[in-house]
Amino acid sequence: MEQKQKLIFAADFGNEKISFAAAKKDEKGTMEIVDFQEFNNSGYINNGIASNGFYKKFDEKIENFAQKNKMEIGGFCFSAAHALRSEILVFPISETNVEELEKCRKQALAIELSNKNRAVFDAHSSGFEGGNELNAKFMILTVKNTVKTDYSREIRKINNVEYRTKYFPAPMVEAEILLSPEQKKEGCLLIDFGAGSTSIALYRGNTPKFCAVAPLGGKHITNDIAKRFGISFDSAENLKKNYGSALKNENLIIPNFENKEIDAEILAETITERLSETLNFLMQEIENQGIIVPSEVVIAGGGSQMKSLPQFLKTYCEANVKFAKIPEPKLTNALLYSLLQKFDKDCAKTETVPVVTTKTGKGKKDEKKGGGFFQRLIPGFKDETEFEQ
Repeated sequence: MEQKQKLIFAADFGNEKISFAAAKKDEKGTMEIVDFQEFNNSGYINNGIASNGFYKKFDEKIENFAQKNKMEIGGFCFSAAHALRSEILVFPISETNVEELEKCRKQALAIELSNKNRAVFDAHSSGFEGGNELNAKFMILTVKNTVKTDYSREIRKINNVEYRTKYFPAPMVEAEILLSPEQKKEGCLLIDFGAGSTSIALYRGNTPKFCAVAPLGGKHITNDIAKRFGISFDSAENLKKNYGSALKNENLIIPNFENKEIDAEILAETITERLSETLNFLMQEIENQGIIVPSEVVIAGGGSQMKSLPQFLKTYCEANVKFAKIPEPKLTNALLYSLLQKFDKDCAKTETVPVVTTKTGKGKKDEKKGGGFFQRLIPGFKDETEFEQ
């Protein structure tokens, strides 16, 4: 008997690149990648805030994507990682059941923070603590108010047409999918080295304990190299990819690069200075929560391909370092792969799109108006509560 397949569609709105992918998934969860595309951000999104031109551009890209793959897309899930922070809250409970935990989660989502510039974005159960009273611990994830408002206003409602989407905090969904059950139990830190940011998620005892995002990434290293050697950003990017390393190599000699003498040790020093600044920021965030860094680290993201990065991290974190395993050769984006695995709602369009008509004058027929992807995005999701925050 042929198994029914779902169309799963995911998008990653990064500061540097916008990426999206589609996959078919059967009832057993087996996934087949249909297509993967990405394009430069070009200033459309800055620190989580989308410009006016972003949705038009994204609409155009999705239309082309759908036509190329001959599919009708009715919805999608996407990641949110900008300016993300976390902290643990404790709630008294009478017993450890699903109803009590869901009640606590709703309380966590409704909390007004003392810092009025931030808002609760999501909440995850983080275990229990006993004693005279039983308490449930929840890790709340917070973002800037402006980021949450932008997601709620622009991405949920375009041109007065409402549609449902699902969004996940990027570091958490990556850790949930990419870390093994043993790593989650014994304790593991996932670090995603992106172009515009570096994010972390920490698991221990099968529960999430901490996550954060530093607004520092690969492009900042490239900028540092460009300034240090007086070269263009593009030249600095090429220099970083071809000769950059997280550790000094006394034997490395860089040939004449654009008529400039490049000292390999100074190049490595420039890279490690920015890496150290980024990691110092994130490790301080962990320390502020009273959490001990696990003895195992998993790395992902484009920046994780930096030469000698595992060796650098092994010394810096005093931990074993491994690369995240993505068992899908067609898709190298760890976040998109995680989103597609995590998401289980059928994104195929299943409802008829209403036709908008306008009077064109006496004796003339009504003119049918179509619209782009966002204007006619009406997915057939039956469980609407799963698409609300």
